Amino acid sequence: MIRFAILFVMLLAFSVHADPATTQSTQPAKDDNVVHRGTLKPHLDVDGFFEPIDSQEVRFRPEAYVGELKITSLVDHGAAVKKGDVLLQIDPDPLKHQLATAEAELANANAAVVKAQSDRDLGEQADQIALKIAEKDLATAKAALKWFDDVDGKQQIENAELQTRTAEASVEDQQDELDQLRKMYKSEELTSATADIVVKRALRNLDVNKITAKMAEEREGKTKQFDVDRDRSKLVFAIDQQTNSLAQLQSTQAQSKITRKTAVETAAAARDRQQEKVDNLKKDLAGLTVKASFDGVVYYGQLLGGAWQRTGPKAMRVDDKLDANVVVMTLFAPGKLRAVADIPESRLPWIHRGDKARVVPTSDAGATTEGTCGAIIPGAVNQSYSMPVELQKVAPTLAPGQHASIQLDLPEAKDVLLAPRDGISHGRAHVKLPDGKDEWRPVVTGNFDEKNVEIVSGLNEGDTLLIEK
Repeated sequence: MIRFAILFVMLLAFSVHADPATTQSTQPAKDDNVVHRGTLKPHLDVDGFFEPIDSQEVRFRPEAYVGELKITSLVDHGAAVKKGDVLLQIDPDPLKHQLATAEAELANANAAVVKAQSDRDLGEQADQIALKIAEKDLATAKAALKWFDDVDGKQQIENAELQTRTAEASVEDQQDELDQLRKMYKSEELTSATADIVVKRALRNLDVNKITAKMAEEREGKTKQFDVDRDRSKLVFAIDQQTNSLAQLQSTQAQSKITRKTAVETAAAARDRQQEKVDNLKKDLAGLTVKASFDGVVYYGQLLGGAWQRTGPKAMRVDDKLDANVVVMTLFAPGKLRAVADIPESRLPWIHRGDKARVVPTSDAGATTEGTCGAIIPGAVNQSYSMPVELQKVAPTLAPGQHASIQLDLPEAKDVLLAPRDGISHGRAHVKLPDGKDEWRPVVTGNFDEKNVEIVSGLNEGDTLLIEK
């Protein structure tokens, strides 16, 4: 009996120890790996940081100034300032020297414009005078040809003909006179010597008149065949020359007009560029003194992606040289902040503008506040996206660049097909088949929480997934 009792107790103890072990090693594992229907309560916890809603980033953006930027005064890092306080003062002397030179060059440019305009006006007046002279010369040449055709040419021919007729008439008169002398000396009783002298003289005059008549006739022919045509051709050629000269003058004047116009435009453009340079240098001069545009706090450097760059009390000192177009300090208003959440790309479809969020500052959990999600902004680093969260209240102790945890409760999904997250890898699931075999299936998933993921397609309720531990 004692031995039987001892054996019974041992069997009972073994039974009590074995049954729980079997339950924990089989049934829970099986249930965890089975695709089933249920309710999904997804939520999202992401990192974020605070940034100012309105800020004044202090940087010098020169329009025309090229030179060193030496600090002559600046407020302390973390200083509280009032609107209108000088935040930064840069030495203006090098810029003033450039401005004085630019203004002198502007005066020269203005004088060049005046001269170019004067040259243009005087050139136009000279062109008009030269054009009138050329047109007058052409009109005179044409009038001379017309006068020749109407008067001089005709008179030249008529004069040649008249000389020929006159010479011929002289020959005829001399012949008549000779004939009369011969008759007279026959009837009168004169000595033969006297008759010979008179007749001989008449004969000589007759011969001379005949030669003169022949010469007059030849001159008439020359005048008609050569002189008139030559004199007329000269007048025609004079017209052609004056016409050509007028055309050349007009062409030259057209080119000169364009040249003078271009000279004026070039001088005016140079003046305008110089005026713009002077204006920009004056703007740059005013920009060397930076004042606060509102009441706030000043931090050295710039806030980029939640981290301050080139910040701290030693980031800048008096007499340091600054680089142009670089933010050297930032003015912000305490209490006027927003949170910026870093959103993974995989959760973009489940977050919408207007969703509510809970913002827990890392530095002060007691400053936790509610917020409203804004529009998501694509990012360029690690496929991340940023989302602004407008806060209901902001503790005055919070500052830009401080970090926070941003928690979002996403819409609940009821009666959806769920599978363990560990059972889905790169859009595939390893499924155990009823016959003991297994296969890989492509699946499409939806939202998820810490444990489960929604199955849109690819798996059926009751499928068992093989999960490598």
